[in-house]
Amino acid sequence: GWYLWVKDAEQLPILAQHLSLVRPALASQISVMLAVVPEQHISGDDFTQNLRGWQRAVVQCRAAFGTIPPLWTVTWVSPPVACAEAEPVWFTTVSQRSGIQVYQPGQGNVSLTEWTRESGSDGRLSRLSQGLWLDSLLAWQNSAVNDLLSVRQGELPVIKPCVQGMCMV
Repeated sequence: GWYLWVKDAEQLPILAQHLSLVRPALASQISVMLAVVPEQHISGDDFTQNLRGWQRAVVQCRAAFGTIPPLWTVTWVSPPVACAEAEPVWFTTVSQRSGIQVYQPGQGNVSLTEWTRESGSDGRLSRLSQGLWLDSLLAWQNSAVNDLLSVRQGELPVIKPCVQGMCMV
């Protein structure tokens, strides 16, 4: 697949309209990947306002595609100090699958439980730290992102992300 970047939320419906005109056969295959970087926001209100803007833009894509495109969220945060030197891994959840999957470059996906167990003594502290950090990140993700998107607000319908990814880099 391709990743097409837009600078801000206002550009997303414009790109959607353009894509639906130049590649109408691909319109049903398009999804939106929303990058969430909480450390770039100065306050919770700033983050909420920004997220609502993106939610509005995703909903506006319905005019071009005939439906609201599937939404993916990817969240990047700084890692805990104990694992700052560790290779970045992706933690993912998929709406049709239960549990969290861990993706390590070159090793593929494993369950979070399996990933936690397969570390030697030298990596145990790093994985424990990442696991605790992930627990906090998931709590934040649920309250700041998922809960916000799961409540209808005015003309904005509920949007449930089909995939969520988190990376500590």
